[in-house]
Amino acid sequence: MTDQKTPRSLPLSEAITVAAQAIGEVMSGRPLTEVLDQLEAHEHPIVQSLSFDALRKWIRSHGLIK
Repeated sequence: MTDQKTPRSLPLSEAITVAAQAIGEVMSGRPLTEVLDQLEAHEHPIVQSLSFDALRKWIRSHGLIK
């Protein structure tokens, strides 16, 4: 029997997929906070962390390429 108070965890593969979709929306001009606000509570922390890290690295890499 599952404890209803225990938050459901999101498998890493799903978190990466959702984060990639979120980043795609950000690249299309949508604010990340708006995208994250539409996620379920158990998805938000890991997707936010992955998205923030990927976007930070993208900004640095893009700057180096220029």
